[in-house]
Amino acid sequence: AALLLPALLERAPGGKVLFLVPGEGDAERLHLDLAFAAGVTRSRPRVLLFPSLEADPYQELEPHLRVACDRVEALRALREPGETVLVVPARALIYPLAAPAVFDAYQLDLRVGQPLRPDDLSGFLMTGGYRRVDLVTEVGEFSRRGGIVDLFPAGMEGPLRVDFWGEEIDALRRFDPATQRSAERLESARVPPVREYPWDPDALRRLRDALAARRAAR
Repeated sequence: AALLLPALLERAPGGKVLFLVPGEGDAERLHLDLAFAAGVTRSRPRVLLFPSLEADPYQELEPHLRVACDRVEALRALREPGETVLVVPARALIYPLAAPAVFDAYQLDLRVGQPLRPDDLSGFLMTGGYRRVDLVTEVGEFSRRGGIVDLFPAGMEGPLRVDFWGEEIDALRRFDPATQRSAERLESARVPPVREYPWDPDALRRLRDALAARRAAR
């Protein structure tokens, strides 16, 4: 793998390589091998797993939150600059994906001093698939205590604490999920959704209209 990766990345448009494998077990093993190999290559590309949903949306079953976060992180890596290697089990490609323009549009950039209401941030997180909890410990979770919103965005090494002063972001900090103590300060942070199709009001309206049209046609 260490010999294979540099040659593939050099020939790949934009430095994006996708390995398609038969099953989940094959994908897990290859992902570990490639991640180890990438650590000794000169460019050190990102190596990510794009897992299957492990749930049937047509039976109204939601995927596990960790799976949803891994899928969004992998898709985001394909859309952003930089060398990226994806390992994909064949079953992951059964279901259609959001159009790139739809996927790119839904994310939130935070910065210190930005005018933003805590309610608006909470609403974005709920629409984007984040799960509200008392204490944030896992990717895809968020909590709110007055003017403080904690969240763990997909793709970040640790959770993020947003302190508000009225309707303005006063501070952005990383924090330790074990002790809940604030740590490093940040000037800005990007918050992606953890759902491939965000359920914003416009999307739900379009879904209702489509279902009504099909019902009328029948």
